[in-house]
Amino acid sequence: MPNSPPCSSRREAPVHDVDAGRPEHAVQTLTEIVALLREIGDRGSLGMALSNLGLALARLGRPDEAVTAYTDALAALRHAGDRQGEGTTLRSLGSILVESGRAGEAARTLTDAIAVCRETDDRHGEAMALTDLGLLRYQERRFADAVGHFTTAATLFGETGDRNHEASTLNNLGGALVATGRLTDAIDVGTRELRICRELGDHEGEGIVLKNLGRTLSELGDRDRAAEALLHAVAARPRAARGQPD
Repeated sequence: MPNSPPCSSRREAPVHDVDAGRPEHAVQTLTEIVALLREIGDRGSLGMALSNLGLALARLGRPDEAVTAYTDALAALRHAGDRQGEGTTLRSLGSILVESGRAGEAARTLTDAIAVCRETDDRHGEAMALTDLGLLRYQERRFADAVGHFTTAATLFGETGDRNHEASTLNNLGGALVATGRLTDAIDVGTRELRICRELGDHEGEGIVLKNLGRTLSELGDRDRAAEALLHAVAARPRAARGQPD
């Protein structure tokens, strides 16, 4: 398994202009909409618009402005009593705080997000927040805490049917387990991730998992199984490049 898990990305309702390759225009349009909604006094819609503005600013690489937009969004959503929107925005704010290196604020925000998601029975949102909190704890070298967060997140992703996020979170979990010296557990987790990648037809993911398994098996001294895993990893690469089915 890898020694460092991949970074998660913020996931929320996409802003069309950002996804269309026009992030500057998205920011301009959303800023105008926010101003109009402030005049109208519709706090619920204002909160949603500000949250989308935060996303657009984050994608433009303007994290400080994104934090301000998300913070304003939270105030509006709380005033409107929109707990679901509050949980989503807390997750987005926590994620960008992690990326900005503001660990203390990020941990508090993500912990709040988890609590709100549990209150509103947003299990997928809870899993997303737990994943980001796990990544933060991994960065802080609090590997045991990261293992706990990733384990719960992977379970929730599985229960909500999000197999892609379940696989990526298992990859994070494997990295944290390796960091704690739990190599046998890391192999078990990697085997679960491999099964999901094959179910999804994700040959690129399959190759990465097999490479990681080969490395971990080698560390355990199981050279035969390590060589077999690495050989399968090599075979998966051309299938991924061609998009070839099994």
